[in-house]
Amino acid sequence: MMERNLAKALAFALAAWASIAAGAASAQPAPYERWQGAYGGPPKAQALPIQSASDWKGIWAMFLPHDLPPPFDAARHMGLAVALGQKPSTGYGIEVVEVGPREGHFVIQLREIGPGDQAAGQAVTSPWVILRFARTNMPLKVEGIAVAARKR
Repeated sequence: MMERNLAKALAFALAAWASIAAGAASAQPAPYERWQGAYGGPPKAQALPIQSASDWKGIWAMFLPHDLPPPFDAARHMGLAVALGQKPSTGYGIEVVEVGPREGHFVIQLREIGPGDQAAGQAVTSPWVILRFARTNMPLKVEGIAVAARKR
């Protein structure tokens, strides 16, 4: 039930984001860029759409506060940050399965990775991933991980 509510919240936020993006110039999706880590993400699972240079700087300050952000041109770029929230051990992460057009949508498919049968270290982690890709006017669709969308 909780996962369904999180998925609905994400779908609502992304639909709003897609309507903003629909007014932008169309571009062929370019290969995406990815930054990720096992520590430093927020304590709760969430998805954070990135539409502006201000969004980009804020995301970068949240996840990588000691690094300068790469350039972000809002006329050419869009992005998404996803955090899994706190996890009880090492071995958790986010795998990017697909980024690109599919069936009239710009799809970002993610998969949560867990420690499985491998030995995991005793540490609280908070895995995250930041994606930057070419701006598109296609509706955005995130698949594979149910997270709450944070309102901006």
